[in-house]
Amino acid sequence: MDTPLILSSKLLPDLDEPRAAYGLLSLLQVDAAIETRHRAARKYVEALKDVKVIRMFPYLLESSDEGSGLWHNYAYFPIFVEAEEYV
Repeated sequence: MDTPLILSSKLLPDLDEPRAAYGLLSLLQVDAAIETRHRAARKYVEALKDVKVIRMFPYLLESSDEGSGLWHNYAYFPIFVEAEEYV
């Protein structure tokens, strides 16, 4: 049985009602924002995949996370630079 999502400004007593309302409205756009960042991440992966001194997290290289149980918001695009090979 799924737990119902209860949206209320009373959940965060330190937020005033206008800020709570703005937060609830921003939730309407979160999926579109994540998809935009995901498209950018795919472009970064494509552009950087052959650069030998750069390593990326494996989940960024995978074409699909379906069934993996992972959900990414792509807020960051971390990379590792192999300093020894760079110099």
